[in-house]
Amino acid sequence: MMCKHPLRTIALLLALIPVMYCSVPVLLAQAQAPANTEVSTTEAQLKQQIESYERAIAASEGTYANTSAELYLSLANAYRSLGDIEKAGEAYQERLQALRITLGLFSQEQLATLADYNELLFELGNWEQIDRNFHLSHHIASKLYDRQDPRYIESATQLASWNIKAFESGFFEVDNDTGIQEAARIYEDLAAQVPKDDKDYYNKRADYLSAKGLAHFHAAKYFADLPPEYFQAFVSSAGGQQQCYSLVMSVDGAQPARSVCPEMDVANPDMFMAQQITKSQTVRQHLSSMRQSFSDAVESMEKDPNASPRKLALAILNLGDASLLAQDYGRANTQYAKVWKILSNDGESASLRDELLSQPKQVMGDVLDEVVINQPLQENVLVGTISFDVTRRGEIENIDIQGDEQAFDPDNIAALAIKLDQTTFRPKIENGRAVNSRITLNAADL
Repeated sequence: MMCKHPLRTIALLLALIPVMYCSVPVLLAQAQAPANTEVSTTEAQLKQQIESYERAIAASEGTYANTSAELYLSLANAYRSLGDIEKAGEAYQERLQALRITLGLFSQEQLATLADYNELLFELGNWEQIDRNFHLSHHIASKLYDRQDPRYIESATQLASWNIKAFESGFFEVDNDTGIQEAARIYEDLAAQVPKDDKDYYNKRADYLSAKGLAHFHAAKYFADLPPEYFQAFVSSAGGQQQCYSLVMSVDGAQPARSVCPEMDVANPDMFMAQQITKSQTVRQHLSSMRQSFSDAVESMEKDPNASPRKLALAILNLGDASLLAQDYGRANTQYAKVWKILSNDGESASLRDELLSQPKQVMGDVLDEVVINQPLQENVLVGTISFDVTRRGEIENIDIQGDEQAFDPDNIAALAIKLDQTTFRPKIENGRAVNSRITLNAADL
């Protein structure tokens, strides 16, 4: 038996973007070795190639040229094949500098190199540099391409999805919600820029608006976890009678209510309560924006004459899930009941209804599927079979794990606890109403 407890994950997120190795022959007398090494290349051959590239670079005496950029790429590839990740990263940095000098500040070649470099940095866990690289890639793409160009959209969605995933998973410490706000703005802009003559206009808008809603949810969660001292507030005078304040954690009120009272050693109780009010107002604002974004996504799908029952149902379910996360259970159940009714018209729809509603589902797990062009690779696979109850409010209770010794390894148990702490489940819907249920699934599917 394992009890759920809050933990922040430090598990590695693998590359959001594919490896795009460039292959350009290097025709220098000082470096005759090929740029791309085969899997069968021996360690001795790799070291020989590296020495050859480094001699050619040294001969340039610090000057940059087109050949220098290709030499550094070849050197980076060789070091990666050899397993020297740090040296490979240094070579990528030098290639970027060479490209800026020879091709200017903005070039497609830099985008390809930054993609390679970021893939390498995920192996090192250098999240701060990854963050800088995604921002640089987006800036370069904004200078090279029109806002409706697929290459710009790819860069923008990569940055936005990185902001959300990094923020959600706690890869590196953040002291504000700037990244999440940036992600929300990017998705809002992308939704506004979809051409009206695009045959997939409504569907694309719904996907972007849903992703924007997810960003606002994480912003709300971020502020809800901050201490009251973070928030600026003003009171007319110090002192006063101590009182408790009902902390608003949803759009329409505290559901369920959570009382916050100043500690006895609080120097200024009035200031404490004013800060709590400011905190609650900030959380409420983001939750309201989250729900509005998912509501706009539903409206977009309802206007689409070609919308499939599945796409419309998923949009409405996301709106219900948004209310569930905001602890607004009444509105959540209203949306779940709406989907049940829509999908109860005929046998074919009933089959889809059973697929979507007959057992608990992870909330928001697939919201970004349609907008993140390059998905992350799988994380370390969790081991074992896990069972737990999902209440009508999506709460996880009575967790049980089964499996071999590996399933009960402390690292696996800790990873499961982290995953469950980060996951909310939509409850099972039966006859249009949320009900308590128990679910059993492979831990790897969490």
